[in-house]
Amino acid sequence: MAAMTKEEIAEYARRLGAAIVGFAPASRWKEMGDLHPDFHPRSIWPGVRTVISICAPSLLPIVETKVSDLYRAQLRELSARRHR
Repeated sequence: MAAMTKEEIAEYARRLGAAIVGFAPASRWKEMGDLHPDFHPRSIWPGVRTVISICAPSLLPIVETKVSDLYRAQLRELSARRHR
């Protein structure tokens, strides 16, 4: 599979329902020092160079829904969209 550009990744994510797509260098976490090292991207996935952040809309009433249930529902929806 050929490498995708940031623009291609962002467009693909938007087609799947993402409202916002952002990119940051993985080195940012070590430079900023605002997160425990165990949660740095390179601690999770060695060799990573770029972190992709995706924001998807979440419908209310979120305050009445357990986060784990909401996450599973959104993950199922995004997965279904990906396979269409």
